[in-house]
Amino acid sequence: MTPTDDLARFIAEADLENVPPDVLNKAKIALTDCLGCALAGAQFKSSEIVLDYLRDVGGAPQATIIGTELRASLADAALANGMLSSALLYDDTSLAMHGHSTATLLPVVLAYGEKLGKSGRELIEAYLVGFEVEA
Repeated sequence: MTPTDDLARFIAEADLENVPPDVLNKAKIALTDCLGCALAGAQFKSSEIVLDYLRDVGGAPQATIIGTELRASLADAALANGMLSSALLYDDTSLAMHGHSTATLLPVVLAYGEKLGKSGRELIEAYLVGFEVEA
């Protein structure tokens, strides 16, 4: 078994049933916080520049940009939502891994989750798996 095999197995076998309630609660808080930051971040001038650009270039309407009427390609929506999430610089912090995971993970999870029609439960599961892999 290689480390890549181990990682792939971990991802494939992930299940919310095995997540302790306090971890699930913290994840919900982090996700809600990040969404709130993105909604507020959408009002910043720097965000308006990106949103205006996406309005101009158009593209495949695959995923929603938080707090707007816009839909964009998966990559553009994830990029824009990541920028909106970080506009206030209120990113959550994981001291254990020295990073700001939610503002980078949530935009990707939301874009792909929306395109694939995933449930809220599946989005939380994907976020938690991404967080664990990133750690």
